Amino acid sequence: MKNQKIAKELLRRRTELLAKAKTEREQRDDGLNVVAFVLNNEKYAIGANWLKGIRTLPNTVPLPGVPPFIKGITNLYGVLYSVVDLKVLLGLPAHEETQSMQLMIIDHETLKVAFLVEKIDEFKTIYERDMDVSVTELKGMEEGLISGLHNDGLIVLNLEKILKKIKQLKN
Repeated sequence: MKNQKIAKELLRRRTELLAKAKTEREQRDDGLNVVAFVLNNEKYAIGANWLKGIRTLPNTVPLPGVPPFIKGITNLYGVLYSVVDLKVLLGLPAHEETQSMQLMIIDHETLKVAFLVEKIDEFKTIYERDMDVSVTELKGMEEGLISGLHNDGLIVLNLEKILKKIKQLKN
């Protein structure tokens, strides 16, 4: 009887500590601001802190001898950007370009990239606690290019790994 009371008390204290730890984790989770966009009727996202701008599809000059995911280059803000078809890079079925497509401008260190997407959907804040981070690949997509799957179906991309892949394939 005495052992049962001790065990009950230990379990109660443990439950309180676990609940307190979860609350502290949630308070530290300030969220991640993302820009959500559409590819093949699926919603994807990248951290908004990477985004320099959004543009409609300008004239793109094709380049010979580049990987198939590079559609060419374009002059934005007086700087040349590689136009990258995100669908091709991610291994998704390709599409025909339309005038309604948009470019997400990414200016990272020495890499100037304009990602071609179907449309920008929204800006929002997501929380790590609402993500399944065990999902790091989808059918046909290289492992590690996904940071996780948000509980609303948003596929959060790992932009650092995507940019690293672009650098490797361009060289």
